Amino acid sequence: MCLLIICQFQASFWFRAILNGFPSVDSFFIIGGCLLGYLTFKELERTKGRFNVPMFYLHRYLRITGVYAMVIGFFATIFKFFTWGPNNPAEGTVNACRASWWTNLLYINNFYELQDDGVVSC
Repeated sequence: MCLLIICQFQASFWFRAILNGFPSVDSFFIIGGCLLGYLTFKELERTKGRFNVPMFYLHRYLRITGVYAMVIGFFATIFKFFTWGPNNPAEGTVNACRASWWTNLLYINNFYELQDDGVVSC
């Protein structure tokens, strides 16, 4: 019965937004690339053709990492108070996040493996 409901939902008109997610992601990347190109050319015009590559990456790292650090802080500290129940999945996530927060802030969390038990970290 449940499988029948899932099949009927997939055939509905509104499920097409989920199935057509690839053009949405591609559009997001194109808009981001155009914005990055525009701002880079604007910076090149302002600095008369000079482009400081290390400063460019440092600026991007600092701009993105501030918000990311706040999300990691939320998951490492108070996320466990937003869930409850006997099979609370948040406890393992909070403990894993407390152990691996620094790998996330350095953006090496995909390359550095801390736990083998399949718990999703931050």
